[in-house]
Amino acid sequence: MMGLAFVLSLCSTSDAFIASSFVHSFPAGALLAFMVFGPMLDFKNSLMLLSLFKAKFALYLFFLIFSTVFIGAVLMSIGL
Repeated sequence: MMGLAFVLSLCSTSDAFIASSFVHSFPAGALLAFMVFGPMLDFKNSLMLLSLFKAKFALYLFFLIFSTVFIGAVLMSIGL
């Protein structure tokens, strides 16, 4: 779902409507990752960050956002 959020590049208000259509297909952690990761990092935002900051910082930021959202989604899925 994080990959879908990255590619779709939706605004944060429409993420919840799209996620509600997947409520019977994916666990709550995946839907949470979709709704959190999409507004924080998407395709258009990645291009903007890469043009504004140095590549090393932008890649570090991408990794930090991805790992934090992924760990939070996994913890949500296992019930912690």
